[in-house]
Amino acid sequence: MTRRGARNPMKPAVPKNIQLFLRFDDYCATSPPEVEQGVVAALTRAGMQATFAVVPALTEGRYHDPGERGTVLMDDAKLAFLRAAVADGGVDAALHGWNHRTRMMAPPHAEFDGMNPAAQMDV
Repeated sequence: MTRRGARNPMKPAVPKNIQLFLRFDDYCATSPPEVEQGVVAALTRAGMQATFAVVPALTEGRYHDPGERGTVLMDDAKLAFLRAAVADGGVDAALHGWNHRTRMMAPPHAEFDGMNPAAQMDV
């Protein structure tokens, strides 16, 4: 039992500042603009930021299937929205691979796993 106003040692103290990291995954040619616009608007209203994990040239078909095939590039509108969100300070853009295509048949699925940095730059 504790006195009124005394801290209960069994109850952890709640920090006054909480750091939260938000990541929006797979910003790409086929991701839904209405969702992205809503996310950026909500971030702006809350005075918060998020990192957008950007895939510039999304693989056609399933990214879990290795092998060469086509890619879909982001259009000018998609790039302009991302640039504006970054310029406004609500979004930090991070490269999330080039085409989000796996190199392996089985998990872990990864675009660059096992490649040296020079080979990654050639992709």
